[in-house]
Amino acid sequence: MKLLKLYIENFMSFGNASLTFDDIGYTLVQGINENDSDNSLSNGSGKSSLWEAISWVITGSTIRGNKD
Repeated sequence: MKLLKLYIENFMSFGNASLTFDDIGYTLVQGINENDSDNSLSNGSGKSSLWEAISWVITGSTIRGNKD
């Protein structure tokens, strides 16, 4: 299986997002939290939700086991 594109809509912390994986090789996923009130640089920016979305597409369940 080769994942080429991922469209995320209203999933966990994402409103809408689109990612293209066309022969990009290894990729570093960094989060940037734009919420100034919690003094965090990357918590809550959606890094884990990206992997949860991929798991949902492939298996119908998130990594945490959510099916709703």
